[in-house]
Amino acid sequence: FFFGGVMSRTSVVSNMDTGGLESSIREDAITQVFGTGPPMQQQLIPFVAAAIKKEADSPRRSLTADQLVSVFNGLQNYDVDHSKGTLSLTHLSINFTGDKGKLNNSMDHTVYMQTGSQGPVHFVLAKSKKNLIEDRLKVSGLVASEQCFFEVFVKGSKDLKADSFGPEWNPKEKKGVRVGALNGDLVKITLDHPGDTHENFGEMHLKATWVPSVEDAIRTIATAMLHNKIKQVGDDGYRIVDWRDEAAKGRPGDLAIGVAKLRLNTAFDIFTSDPYLKIFRKTKLLYHCQTHENVAPFAWVEWQINEVLPNLRSSDKLTFVVQDKNKLMSDTFVGQIEVIVEDLWKGGATWFTVARDHTNEKDEAYLYIQADWFCEESSPQKWANASAKNITMDTQLSVAGLSMDEVTRKFKELDKDGNGLLDRGEFFEVYKQMDHMGLDPHLATKRLDDWLTHYGFDKKENISFDEFVMIMCHIQQF
Repeated sequence: FFFGGVMSRTSVVSNMDTGGLESSIREDAITQVFGTGPPMQQQLIPFVAAAIKKEADSPRRSLTADQLVSVFNGLQNYDVDHSKGTLSLTHLSINFTGDKGKLNNSMDHTVYMQTGSQGPVHFVLAKSKKNLIEDRLKVSGLVASEQCFFEVFVKGSKDLKADSFGPEWNPKEKKGVRVGALNGDLVKITLDHPGDTHENFGEMHLKATWVPSVEDAIRTIATAMLHNKIKQVGDDGYRIVDWRDEAAKGRPGDLAIGVAKLRLNTAFDIFTSDPYLKIFRKTKLLYHCQTHENVAPFAWVEWQINEVLPNLRSSDKLTFVVQDKNKLMSDTFVGQIEVIVEDLWKGGATWFTVARDHTNEKDEAYLYIQADWFCEESSPQKWANASAKNITMDTQLSVAGLSMDEVTRKFKELDKDGNGLLDRGEFFEVYKQMDHMGLDPHLATKRLDDWLTHYGFDKKENISFDEFVMIMCHIQQF
């Protein structure tokens, strides 16, 4: 699927069903939606065509391929920064420098790539300048705006030797290597010893390519179309009506905070710390995270918050306060950050420097926050429900020993008039094809009637694809 840092037009492409749509996909639309230039523009076209055909062929959609192509080609505001994809790494090495370069080269090290959303990815280093990636490593589930950082430990210990968080102090956001900017070229990353001095440790060399998820993008566009969230602009332009439009109008919305991660850069209670996190709006406490106990310096802790903070405007300011539950005295104030809601949802996943006093610019801790802000009317979460529903449906089918392709093919076969619905006569054909499940035809028909009554379909004239999936999963249990 990948070759030379980018996607290869090999047998993978030749075996895809693109429906002859390749010639209709514009290269500038590829750049607009995925933020990529040549040569990946041309390489993504067949994947876009195949994804559009798949969406148009789905019985869950009432869209044509031409409609999808038209909107894709004219879309002006696709959220590239939040697009999902895979990072393909081909090279990762360290060049040890400084007075201790020879000593470091004599020891084995473990390297962690901190991705935030997907957790750490680790590699083992033997010698200086050695490539840690034997073939190719893929890290999926990342978004283009994701910032990555690197940590180097002595192998087999918790002794942090260096990291890429850098000496640059920024009270707003900590910048790392942006995933979406990686295009296969060599990137040099400075590594420094942790602590106040940030003494230089070496330089990391990275080669990686960001490959956006075409299917996820096309699914997002199709779902927006079905929910009437596409607005035509001019003759052939389109915009997705999303939460940014509501934010610009100053309307209140909800801030959904998913995950928070924290790394303390020192011990606040003898040798370890017991940190916890509070979230305030002005003086009002919005959320209190549980305490993590006996946390060593430079170790990461994580809170699965998954909480919605309602009625916030994008211009509102939140304060994240980190404290240590001290064993010997009153709780110790570690530090805090003040963040505008808009900065959280624009980044989607953001790293911050936590400091006690912003005047001395000391990194007491690093805090990672994953969040999204949305208005109810234009909630991307509502659109995501359709995708989540599809994932749930796939899981149900898998448990029942069925596949989505298999059930889709059967549904189309039974849907004689092609209206996307099965009447009772069309549906009863499935029983005939299963030899009435080994039962007497009369008993089989009665059992099917009982199931339809159980699911509340007995008073309906037609059965949708989603309902068909539910019944087929039930049938497989017998």
